[in-house]
Amino acid sequence: MKKTADPFLSILQPTDNAETRTERPYIERQAQVYRMGHRLERGESLSDDERVYLGKALMAIAEGTDPYKALDLETNKPGQRRSSGFVAHNAREAAVGWIAAVIKPGEDGTPALKVGDAIKTAAEKFGYEEGTMKKIWNESARDPVFKLL
Repeated sequence: MKKTADPFLSILQPTDNAETRTERPYIERQAQVYRMGHRLERGESLSDDERVYLGKALMAIAEGTDPYKALDLETNKPGQRRSSGFVAHNAREAAVGWIAAVIKPGEDGTPALKVGDAIKTAAEKFGYEEGTMKKIWNESARDPVFKLL
């Protein structure tokens, strides 16, 4: 099999030693599989490498391999949860970006909302409890630029 130029298809990149393969973060691997599924659902075609990847994964699953392992979605780090997915991550990032945007002073020098009010509104808007939203805000980098996958 030829080497692929797509760094997201790590399972397709042959290496001399499996121990030397660069481990991509779980969230990136999960986003990759999600995007491929979304494209299939919309009727879009996949690249040759993506078709091989999915074909091998589906055959491995049919033979009894754990689906997470077959799709390169196995976590190797103790304590890392599979459910810490990119959709939830992106929702948190969007909420933080929204708060950062509405507390930024406008042309007149005053913010649209005070931080407390922005957190309360963001909690309602994005479906969080107010305390959870406050914790997300306090733990965030408070960067209004989205880095969504």
